[in-house]
Amino acid sequence: MNGISETRTTTKQTVVKKVKPKLDKEQQRKSVPEKPCARNLTWPENSDRWQIVDNMNNSFVFSAFAEPDEHRVKIMGLHRVNLKSSKRCICWFYKEANEPENIQTNGTIDLLTDHHGTTYGAMMITCDLNDNEVWHAVSVTPSIKHKPLNRMILHYPAKAVQRNFTLCLSVMHSRLGNVLKFVEAVEFDKVLGANHFIIHHLSSSQPMKILLNDYIKTGEVTLLNYNLPIGTKDVHYFGQIAAVNDCVYRSRGVSRYVFVVDIDEILIPYAFNDWMEMMDNLTSAEPKASSFSFRTTFFDTTMPDDTRRYRQKDLATRYKLTTLLKVWRENYIFERNVRCKVIGKPELIDVMAIHTVANQKRAHKLIPVNYTTALLHHYRLKNSSPTRIYNDKTRQYSSRVVDRVIKRVNSIPTPCIRV
Repeated sequence: MNGISETRTTTKQTVVKKVKPKLDKEQQRKSVPEKPCARNLTWPENSDRWQIVDNMNNSFVFSAFAEPDEHRVKIMGLHRVNLKSSKRCICWFYKEANEPENIQTNGTIDLLTDHHGTTYGAMMITCDLNDNEVWHAVSVTPSIKHKPLNRMILHYPAKAVQRNFTLCLSVMHSRLGNVLKFVEAVEFDKVLGANHFIIHHLSSSQPMKILLNDYIKTGEVTLLNYNLPIGTKDVHYFGQIAAVNDCVYRSRGVSRYVFVVDIDEILIPYAFNDWMEMMDNLTSAEPKASSFSFRTTFFDTTMPDDTRRYRQKDLATRYKLTTLLKVWRENYIFERNVRCKVIGKPELIDVMAIHTVANQKRAHKLIPVNYTTALLHHYRLKNSSPTRIYNDKTRQYSSRVVDRVIKRVNSIPTPCIRV
C-alpha cells in the first residue's frame, strides 16, 4: 500500500485513513498529470525559408536584410561553386505583399569561403537600393528576362536594442540529439549573460522538438526553418556559413553583441564575473573594435568525472553536467586564429566566418583576447595532449547552473523527457 496508514477501530467497521507522504522535488515532478507531448515546431510568422532563384538549381536564397545607411540590401543563400555564369543578378523590390514589383536594381553575387570542395557554397548577394523608401519584400533573378521565382520579406534593423547577447548556434540536425547537453549549454550560457538564441533547424529528435518549443514559448529561442533544398553532402556542414551570417544580420539593432558558438563550447570569463562585465572592459580599452576573438582549449569528455571537494556532485552526476564534471583540460591552448570563437557587434560585421570575422566595416578591427581574460572550453570525445591541467573554473557558477537545469527539465512533461 502506498503512503502511511493509520487504523481506527469501531464496533461496526474499520476505517483506514491515508496520510499523503511528503514528496521530494523529483517525486513531485513525476506525480504531475501527464500532458500530451508537443509534436510540431513553432515557426515565426512570415518565417524565412529556402527558395529557388532559377530552374537549373544553380542558386537558392533564404533571407534578405536592408542596410539603409549603406543604401543596399544583403541576401543570404547558396550558389553552385564551379558555375562559370555571370556573378550579376537583378533584384526586384515590392511595396506590399501582394503587389507586383515596383523597381528593379542590379545585384552582385559573392561566393563566401569555407565551402570545402562541396557542390554548393554560401553566397551573399548585394542589391543596390538608392532611395529612402521602406520596401516590404525583394526577389532575385539571374537577369531582367527571368520572372521571379522567389520573394523574401525584407528585414530592417531594429530601432532599439532589446538584449545584450544573441547566440548563433550551429545548424540543428538529428545528430545533435542529446537533450540534457543542450539544456546544460543554454542554461550555462544564460548564467554568463546570454539573452537569446537563434537556431536554424534542419532536423531533430522528438524530445529535442519538445524542448525547443518550450524555449520558444518563453521567448528565449528564435527557430528558423532551414530545410535545405539540396542534399546535406552537397554543402559543407549543413550550410552553416549562410546560417551564421543570417543570424548576424538578423541581430542588427536588436542585440549589442552576437556570439557564434556550438553547444559543446562554453566561454568562461577568467578575469570577470560574466560576459557583460568583460565586454564593457574590452570595448572601453578598444573602442574601434568590431569584435573580439577568444582562444580555445579542449576538455576530454572520456576522462573520468572528478568530483573531489565538489559539493553538488550528486546533482551534477544525476543530470550528467559535463561542464561541471570534466575538470581536466589539455595542456595546450590553441593559437590565435585557430579554433577561436568571436563575440562581435553585428552592425560592424559584413561577413562572419566560423572562427573569425571575414570582413568588417572600415576603420574597425578584430581584437584577440588574452586567454587569462577568458577562455573557450570545448568539450570533446577525444583529445591529443598527453598531459592535463586541473581546471574547475566552471564550478564557481555551479549552483546557478544546476538550479537552472533542474528547473528547465522539470518544466517539460515527464513522459516526453526523462532524466
